[in-house]
Amino acid sequence: MSKSQYRSFFLAANDDGAASEALNRFIRSHVILSVEREYCAAPVPGWAFCVVFEASKTADAPESKNTGKGKVDYRALLSADLQLVFDRMRDVRAELADAEGKKRYHVLTDAHLYALLQQSVTTVAELKNVTKINDDRAKKYAEPFLVVLRELHQSTQTAAPPE
Repeated sequence: MSKSQYRSFFLAANDDGAASEALNRFIRSHVILSVEREYCAAPVPGWAFCVVFEASKTADAPESKNTGKGKVDYRALLSADLQLVFDRMRDVRAELADAEGKKRYHVLTDAHLYALLQQSVTTVAELKNVTKINDDRAKKYAEPFLVVLRELHQSTQTAAPPE
């Protein structure tokens, strides 16, 4: 039996969308047990959220937005900014697959790319924690994807206000 953990979020009333996107990204990528929210008027008006989640499990693949053919439209689950990054990662995958004469899903699937974004992966060790990315696949393909993910991470770090 896994242990539950807690994570808190605060969404200011004048949130530009970054804090709500962080909360939504966290919820999409974890098995959520409960969420409590409370309005806080002072010192900054907004909502405080306490998210209880299962520590040992992540939601690798979303269960919604199904296209009807048993496939998930991962782009539809992402914000506009993350859709651009997802598309860049798909381009990287296409280049790698074409260079080896392989099908694209033999490099990484869309589910893998989605999980990499949702889990904010920036290292090979983190990449190996994504379901079904084994050591061989990580060694062979990690670096081009990590370049894209690190750029995303750096841009979100510089755009986020200091805490």
